[in-house]
Amino acid sequence: MNRYQSGYYLEWEVANIFRNNGFDSTRSPASKGPIDVYALSEKKNYLVQCKRTTTQERLYVKDEPVEMMKMANKIGAVPLVCYKFYYTPIYVEEVTTPSLKLCKSGDNVELIDYLKE
Repeated sequence: MNRYQSGYYLEWEVANIFRNNGFDSTRSPASKGPIDVYALSEKKNYLVQCKRTTTQERLYVKDEPVEMMKMANKIGAVPLVCYKFYYTPIYVEEVTTPSLKLCKSGDNVELIDYLKE
């Protein structure tokens, strides 16, 4: 599986998790922008960037958060980064700062649990 395919699959998984939890979710095809998945409901809206790695213990997200926060603020949505390491569940982090450091070990919250809160 190449990088495009693994990224596509993660975006598809994330969109399905939102869909299975009562959201209308759409994957942004061939996204070159900061938003990969739009997840909307009557109660809450999310703009999601998806990140995946198979070789590292941590991910750094530096460019997309500022644009995501601006876009989310305009429409009253919550900006999220959904991320996955090799053989881990899909984790989620709310975007509140201009850059994020996401680690494989730590207080990671699974997307499924986050949506149940």
